[in-house]
Amino acid sequence: MKRALVPLLAGLLLQTWFLSRPALDTPLQAGTSVPMEWTGLADRCEHALEGRVKSVRVQRVAGAVETEVTLQVFRRHQGTGPAQQLIRIPGGQLADGSGLLVPGMPRFIEGEELLLFLSPESSRGWRVPVGLDQGFWKLTRDGAGRRLLERPGSKRIREDYEEAMLKVTQALTARRIRESGR
Repeated sequence: MKRALVPLLAGLLLQTWFLSRPALDTPLQAGTSVPMEWTGLADRCEHALEGRVKSVRVQRVAGAVETEVTLQVFRRHQGTGPAQQLIRIPGGQLADGSGLLVPGMPRFIEGEELLLFLSPESSRGWRVPVGLDQGFWKLTRDGAGRRLLERPGSKRIREDYEEAMLKVTQALTARRIRESGR
């Protein structure tokens, strides 16, 4: 009986201590994504491009799961590179069902047309959309055939393609002007 009493008393003391502490003034939050407008995406990207996803392959490389995406690039707004660009991002689901889920990382689907704002390449060779799903925009059309940009992430956003591209061009031009003055 004495043996069972010690853990019970220790548990009661810990519970009393936790309940007697004052509550935090700020609520606890999960995640650290900072909302970005076109200027933020333009300022943080190494590549801004439009293209079609030609292929998607998930693989295990050096113990890490990664997704290899081949893009057929049809327009570059920032950066240089080949007409067919390969990007590698962390995470993905392997054929056996195992893998790695990276919260906020967009899912690439063969055939989709995208506007991407891509980060500089990491030491592992990974290049991710800036702000994760914030730098990933699907090129779609509405019922009237008007071109749209759609961000399918946590907050689904749709914008007129022409208006958005004007803002992107202005943001990238402002960045180039700032960088040339350095």
